Amino acid sequence: MAGENGPNRRGSARRSTDRNTRYATHVPVLRECVSALNASEERPIHVVEHGMGLGSTPFFHSLRHVKGITSFERELEWMWCADCASGSKQDHTMILLKDDNAVEQAKQGISDPQRTVALVDGFASQRVKVLEVWMQLGVEFIVEHDADVLKLGEVKVRRRLAQANGYVALQYTDRDPESVLFARGVMPPVTGSYQTF
Repeated sequence: MAGENGPNRRGSARRSTDRNTRYATHVPVLRECVSALNASEERPIHVVEHGMGLGSTPFFHSLRHVKGITSFERELEWMWCADCASGSKQDHTMILLKDDNAVEQAKQGISDPQRTVALVDGFASQRVKVLEVWMQLGVEFIVEHDADVLKLGEVKVRRRLAQANGYVALQYTDRDPESVLFARGVMPPVTGSYQTF
């Protein structure tokens, strides 16, 4: 790991300098989490995302047996869903997440935490608050994107949150070095190389 102010680099994988290449690198990790919950018609899952995206939001809409999608977004210009605009029948709630009440708002849409997959990929000032709320609620799997650029102090905060709330955390080191997976209880079967976060 780099110095106190350096990025959280792990493994030998290089982060692409092309933003369009890396905007959806968290999707394979999310796919593993969804698969681990074995969604079915009788046992649907819920997905929540902090920060709507060009990769995650369409991916969530592509899933079968999802009870609903809840998207939290700080930037009004990102609160748009191409799938919804194209007539998707998927239940999708979009909430403008304000800094001053992000904690209360982030609780919305999580009725069954053990059947929920979450993505943290939104505005930096809200990330730790949202992570903490979702961990306290017991969301089964939480993926944080862009974790490879966190400073050591930011990594330590996340380690403390994970430990205090009973989570194990892994950072991928080969195909998805930007992704950290927080799992409560049992880690899903994961592919690729990773290290303890």
